[in-house]
Amino acid sequence: MAKITIDDEVRRTLRRVLVEEHDLLDSVRRQRPSPIPGEEGRYRCTCLVAMRRPLDPETAEMRRVEVSIRPEGEGWAIYAVEGLEGVEGVGE
Repeated sequence: MAKITIDDEVRRTLRRVLVEEHDLLDSVRRQRPSPIPGEEGRYRCTCLVAMRRPLDPETAEMRRVEVSIRPEGEGWAIYAVEGLEGVEGVGE
């Protein structure tokens, strides 16, 4: 997959819930996104990411998330992530 960027709102949420950006990017790169029905140019994939524990950041829980991406420039942009505990959904 080409270069992938993360929208600012998603980036802020990842920091808040202790998910490393590189973990999300690595997981998305290993997936084959599927088109989102009815939303031309938008895609979704399911990934696993390590979510650090607030009181014990050296341990993590693997979390299944739904990542929404769209073409942007010469690459892709992550514009929404669903499935992070305590977060309804991030992005559009």
